Amino acid sequence: MPDLMSEVSATRTNFQNQLNLKIIELKIVHVKTPLEIGLWVLDLVVIAALIFISGMWFSDPEGNYEPLFAGLGLLVPFIYVLIRRTSKQ
Repeated sequence: MPDLMSEVSATRTNFQNQLNLKIIELKIVHVKTPLEIGLWVLDLVVIAALIFISGMWFSDPEGNYEPLFAGLGLLVPFIYVLIRRTSKQ
């Protein structure tokens, strides 16, 4: 019985150490750089502009909003790619 208790204690200590290591790794990974934060803000601004233009198009369907939608619509995935690249560094 004492051997079993010491093995359980060792396994528990090992598990706690691995869990603490994983928590530290996750905290390090989630630190965002100022560039990444700026890109997220830019992404939100572009999405807000798309929503605003959609409202304008809803109120005036005859307007020529296609170039704005195309340009801003292509900008959203480009910003996302930049965010992914900066977060991997």
